[in-house]
Amino acid sequence: IIPITDLMVNDAVRRDSRIAYGRIRLWGSLGYLAATLFAGYLLEGAEADAILLLLVALAVLGFLSSLLAPADVAVPARRPEKGAGRPAFPPALWLLVAAGALVQASHAGVYGFGSVHWRALGYGKAAIAWFWIIGVICEIGLFWVLSRRMASGVAGGLGIVVG
Repeated sequence: IIPITDLMVNDAVRRDSRIAYGRIRLWGSLGYLAATLFAGYLLEGAEADAILLLLVALAVLGFLSSLLAPADVAVPARRPEKGAGRPAFPPALWLLVAAGALVQASHAGVYGFGSVHWRALGYGKAAIAWFWIIGVICEIGLFWVLSRRMASGVAGGLGIVVG
């Protein structure tokens, strides 16, 4: 669902210059923050099965909300001209895709097992929710600083420091 949502948002930003991606990302992060906090307190005394039920309910809710999406989001595929081969995929782009995949893979351990590990250390579900929330607050702060820096044209050095 997230890639489809990203496609819709990027398409809307491309079509309308008044739409700011950063603001949409900010509200998405705040929504995640609120949902995580709510779920942490809701599930504090619950059994493990309750988490599965909550995830299924959220998936159903996501599906139902996707039915409200505009139908004109997808960009129609263009047929290649006769005789035109497949466009070249630059080697630098392969490296970029590989680097992105490695970054995502490096996060998988934390995303997949961070909460399990913290739970094994004795932290409660609400505390673990707060751990994730702190990360989201840092992300919001970073996007806020970057948006200010980019507006003033000083983002280059900050990107090196963050990277």
